[in-house]
Amino acid sequence: MILLDDIGGLNHLIENQKTAEAILSKQVRHVNQVLPYFLGGILITGFIFLVMMVFALPTPTKLLYSPIHFTWVIYHSFTIIICWYLWKKALADSTKITHSYLKKIFFILFTSLLSANIFGLAFYIVLKNSVFGSLVIEPSLFYIWIIYHSLALYLCYGSWKDIDKVIDEMQNGHSLSPIGETLGANNLHFRPETNHQADYLASYTAYRVLFTCMMLLGCLWAIAVAKVLSTDIDLSVSLFVLIGLNFTIISAAMSSIGIFRQVLNAFAIPSLLTWSTIFFYINDYQLIVLSLVVIVFVLTHCYFAKNHWLNSIRTIEIYLENTQLVSRLESKSKQLQRVSAAKTQFLAAASHDLRQPAHALNLFIETLSRTKLDDKQRSIVEYAKNASQSSSDMLNSILDYSHLESGEMIPNIVATDLDAILQHLVDEFSAEAALKGISLHYKKTNLCVATDPSMLSLILRNFLSNALRYTAKGGVLIGVRYVAEQNQINKSDTRVCRIAVWDTGSGIKEEEIEGVFDSFHQLERNNQTNQGLGLGLSIAKGLAKLLDTPIHVKSVFNRGSQFYIEVPTCKFNEEADKVGESFKTNKISKVSILVVEDDDTVLVSMKLLLESWGYKVLSAHNVQEASKQYRLHTPQLVITDYQLAELCTGVEVLTVIKSMAALMGTDSSLQCLILTGDTNPKILKIAKNLEVALLHKPITPLSLRNKLKELVSMLSV
Repeated sequence: MILLDDIGGLNHLIENQKTAEAILSKQVRHVNQVLPYFLGGILITGFIFLVMMVFALPTPTKLLYSPIHFTWVIYHSFTIIICWYLWKKALADSTKITHSYLKKIFFILFTSLLSANIFGLAFYIVLKNSVFGSLVIEPSLFYIWIIYHSLALYLCYGSWKDIDKVIDEMQNGHSLSPIGETLGANNLHFRPETNHQADYLASYTAYRVLFTCMMLLGCLWAIAVAKVLSTDIDLSVSLFVLIGLNFTIISAAMSSIGIFRQVLNAFAIPSLLTWSTIFFYINDYQLIVLSLVVIVFVLTHCYFAKNHWLNSIRTIEIYLENTQLVSRLESKSKQLQRVSAAKTQFLAAASHDLRQPAHALNLFIETLSRTKLDDKQRSIVEYAKNASQSSSDMLNSILDYSHLESGEMIPNIVATDLDAILQHLVDEFSAEAALKGISLHYKKTNLCVATDPSMLSLILRNFLSNALRYTAKGGVLIGVRYVAEQNQINKSDTRVCRIAVWDTGSGIKEEEIEGVFDSFHQLERNNQTNQGLGLGLSIAKGLAKLLDTPIHVKSVFNRGSQFYIEVPTCKFNEEADKVGESFKTNKISKVSILVVEDDDTVLVSMKLLLESWGYKVLSAHNVQEASKQYRLHTPQLVITDYQLAELCTGVEVLTVIKSMAALMGTDSSLQCLILTGDTNPKILKIAKNLEVALLHKPITPLSLRNKLKELVSMLSV
């Protein structure tokens, strides 16, 4: 019997048992959402049928036949109520599903059907003995009643036996385990880890309840059809109204419970076959034609019911597959996010430790180069300086790329002096260009641009680094010119400037141009030994995207390349970021500098380098030593590492010193600088709020020297 229902058909179509159970669960959920509306519609339609029959019959017989109609509509309503009650009872929480609980549901249904059968028999006997005078009932209606209810009783009993069999198979297959072996089948309940099987039994029980009740409701409408036609065949209007009502609820069933094909057929076919049989039996040409129409409707209905059922299964199966794919994708995405977060956290945590030795090495080499060396030693120092610079560049590229990929970089757009940025970059790369024997030029400009100066400087630095790397002879030029850009909003021209870096290097092949901004992309050049990591242009592209200013490249192979970026111009104001303004002065002020650093290696290298530049240097390892040194010597410059020992930070050092300077009245002659290997943007905000300068390690001696010049120029001494 189980093979004849929708569950058996579903298991036949879907080989995977878990998938079949999931589809059944989805089908039951769908029906659970629409069933109250459908049952409510049938209930209202039943009352409409009652009103139609009471007022449409001839006056002499209206009152006599009304008890039968009232009995029909009351039992019709009772069947709907018992269907909804048992449906919801079967779909109770899975922790309530036990063997005895399921048995109780079918016992209630069986008792209700048996009582209705007994009541029908008693009602027929009463009417047959003419207790109500002329009120009689056609024997055929009683026979239909008995047959339909006997069939419903058989379905109820068979449904219980099928579910009992499923439970037994689950037990024997160890896929459904009772808590104790001595409990017996009647006390069977489920462990939490097997609740999905209890859910399956609940869904299966609800389906069999629905199937039995829908068949019974369909039989009741078949009895109503037979009653109307056996009462007065001349009531053509009533006849077609009843056909309309019957066909309406069948159409509603298609869209609501049609997801279960056999349930839909059990509800629709009894009344449709009754229409067809009676029409065909009556010797009337028009009714015979109508009977054929109903037969065609039955066949069409069965065809569409089957297709609707199959399509619903396929749709749910696709939905489940997509859900699994989405779940896997989300799992992989979360895994990748965790990996990315771990990578970012690792680099952020390790950046300080990674930058410290590179920073110290740069300072030591620079200090060594300023001592008395012979030609051979100076040559070795230059090689060491180049190697140290290359490793520092690679480390900076990795950390900048990590910072960019983390999504934490937020541009701070301000009015910026463009010439100061260009001058600083040319000063930074002049030594490298001179070492390679190529020229590096730029034309001064008086433009002010609206951009993030740090990001723009890093973009142009990568352009210049790339140009110098691939240029063996000739030169590199960085220049600026106006470009008119059409404003799409008000159709006016917006003044932007194009900042371009030209070189006479090896150029780029046409097929390689598209990939030059990809991460870890390197051009194959046989004569190029120091190619870096291939991250510079990728970082430049990412920064340009944040600034909403795309970058471009033009190149001719073996003749050179041009990289450029277009930036909106603005007017100078008092808040214009004069980046590198102090680089324009050649004044070397001899001031005292307090260096706060917990790493002795870095502290020694910093002290030696600063002293070689002519500064008087004081040193400290922590807040206590720094405050003591400031109280005794009141240095004009304070340089501190951000991350100090014992979870102390340079912010704490500068906060204490600034407080002391305010009390001593020396705050106007104090400038501060934080050195850090951490690229977290929070540190940049902290430095900005504290109104102190910030440099990221590893720092080239030239960058440090220029920054110190800038700070010294701001001192009121």
